[in-house]
Order: sequence, then C-alpha cells, then structure tokens
Amino acid sequence: MLGLVLEGGGARGAYHIGAYKALLEEDFTFNGVVGTSIGAINAALIAQGKVEKAYELWQNISTEKLFGIPHLSWGKLIDDGIQLKEASKILKTVKGVIQKKGLDRSKVKLLLEDVLDEKAIRESSMDFGLVTYSLTELKSLEYMKEDIPEGKIIEYILASANLPIFQAEKTDGKILLDGGLYDNLPVQLLARKGYKDLVLIRTFAIGRVKKYNQDEVNALVIEPTEDLGNIMDFRPEKGQYLLNLGYYDVKRKFQNLKGSKYYIQPKNEEKFFVKYLIDFSAQGLKELADILELGDVPDLRFTFEHVIPLIADALDLPKHATYEEILLGVAEWMAEKLELERFKIYTAEELFDAIQAQSKRKKVFTKPKKLPAVLVKNELGAKLFKDNILHEISWFIAKTRSVSTTPSP
Repeated sequence: MLGLVLEGGGARGAYHIGAYKALLEEDFTFNGVVGTSIGAINAALIAQGKVEKAYELWQNISTEKLFGIPHLSWGKLIDDGIQLKEASKILKTVKGVIQKKGLDRSKVKLLLEDVLDEKAIRESSMDFGLVTYSLTELKSLEYMKEDIPEGKIIEYILASANLPIFQAEKTDGKILLDGGLYDNLPVQLLARKGYKDLVLIRTFAIGRVKKYNQDEVNALVIEPTEDLGNIMDFRPEKGQYLLNLGYYDVKRKFQNLKGSKYYIQPKNEEKFFVKYLIDFSAQGLKELADILELGDVPDLRFTFEHVIPLIADALDLPKHATYEEILLGVAEWMAEKLELERFKIYTAEELFDAIQAQSKRKKVFTKPKKLPAVLVKNELGAKLFKDNILHEISWFIAKTRSVSTTPSP
C-alpha cells in the first residue's frame, strides 16, 4: 500500500495540490492520505477524488472568501507592512477580531461544506485521516475516517486547521485546536494502519514534526525548492504560484530535470556543450577580453581557460562542475534577469533560443564598463562581484549569439 502524508502550513497548502497533480501524471496511485491542518483539508479533497476542484479552489482562494478581509489590503500588509493609507482598514479589522475573540470561521466552514462531501470521503477506496489537539483534555486526537462520528467529518477537518487566532468553538463538547501543536506531519497515522511506503509532501511551516522510525517506513520526501512564504498569504496569484511550484518540483525530481530555478531537460551529452563553447569562441572575444582586462588571449583558450572558470567562480560552482552545469547556470541567471517564463520544461536548445529572443526584445544587457583586472583574476573577486561579471558575459552572449544559430548536438 502507498500512502500520502501532507504537512500543515496554511496558504502553503497550494503546494500540496500542485505536487499531487504531478505525482498522478508520474503514475503514482495512493491507497491512503492523511494530513494536519491545511493538509487535512487537502487530504479530504484528494480522498473524495476532487483533485481538479482542489486545484480550482487554490487558484481562486482569497482572505475575502475565507475571513471577509479584502485580499488587496491584506496582500499589501503582507508585502509592505502597514501603510498609513491602509492603517485604518487594518485597525478596524483587528479591533473586530479582538472584540469577537478571534477570527470568524463561518466563511471557512461554508467553503468546506461547498467543496467537501462526507459521503464521498467515507465511501472512497482511499483511507483518510487527520490530527487535531484537544485543549479541553490536553492531548492529541488522531483519527482515521472510521473513527470520526457520522456527520462530523467536516467539523473535525475544520478542527484540525483551527489555529488559536480563530474564535474558540467546541466540537463534541471539546475545544479542538490545530493538529500542528502535536504533529504537523502525521506519518505514524498511516504507519499504524500498516503502510510501509509513503510519500511526504513538506511545507516546512511552524509546527511540531514527530520523528518516525525510518527502518519501519520507506518515505519518499517531496520538498519545496524555495521558501513557500507567509502561511496567511491567501491570494489567488500566490495560490497559482505555489500550485506551479509544487507541480514542477515533482517533475524535476522524477524526470531528473536540471536547473535550480528553471526546469531543463538533461542533455546527457557533454560534447553538445563543448561544441557550444567552441562556437561561442568563434564569435571573436577581443571586446569581452578588453572589458574584463584579461589581455590578448587566443579565442579558444580565452573561452576555456578564462571565461568558463570565471563563470563557475561567479556562480559559486564546485571545481568539478561540468560544462553543462556552468552553461546552464549562466543561462538561468540570464533567464531570470530577462524575466523568462519559469514554469515550463525547456530543452537546453529551447532555453538558449528563448534567452536570445528575449534579449532582442528587452535591452537588459547593455555594454558594460571595464572591470578592474583584480576583480576577475581571483576566485574571491569573482564571487564578490558576481552580478557585474555575469552581466558583462551575458551582454556578450546576447550580442553575439544573435548572429549565430544554436549549435546542433
């Protein structure tokens, strides 16, 4: 049996659904799913087979729909802190929350009732479970769906995501709080059910994560490649971003994609990149050598003995970095500066071509001034002045490659 465990994390939960969608495309079939807090909500959506509904939910999420707080004002608060012109709105909201002794959960409950179906969850072939914490009894409560009283699944899911900032409400006579107080990544919930093989989707949000016996459980961990941001950032654009990130992080893992920020199909042919560098040398590098104050060096030697080590140092790559890693590293740096579409799988050729085309449209890489030789003739200088050096090299690449076709493998 294969189980899925979703870590709590508020707005970071969009990452779960993007990753899950990609896992399905990679032919994963799950027999059970559990989660804590937002993980419990997403687990329920998955258990009832409403993945597309979950995806749509995260694309359209907002603080206005969840808590009645205008999401534009809330977004500005998250991005910029309290601004004077927004202060009165924020203070009014804070005052209302204090008077009501917490955020109102009624909109969240209505939303869950709209997207969740207890009958579908109970009749699903997938096991489903969640964790909450009883403030009344000062102990954790870990439930599989068969342990939850009839007609109460949505209430217990809501309880699993009941942060202390919400108004205190009782469920079956108990005040139940967010399960992250006990275990934000409930591996043991499925392990006790007999699951040996698990996929864990992490968010690294605040919460307790209990250790599990790695000898008893074979866990494949899906981790975000970057910080997922504020757990209360419920904005549609943020939801879409995290859906994309989760999806492409899984694709990177199972398709062995290259790149740290972009997603690039491996070429697995070092000769392709050597050919690219030789072709690059044929462009005539005297102008670049002059800017970098590296003297009069034959083009081919200049490329392999000066430019490539300089790029590697500026990117802080190890000494054993391959030509592929070095070239894709500078390509990613250029792509980010050019604001090239990120959430897409590129071949190396497609990425180089897209950079070239965008360079023509956006005049980002302008002709630089000369750099003092001391900055580019030692490893420390290359790292300290990384942006300056990469800009100079990128300017030359953008300038020269436009008159040449991408080399064939």
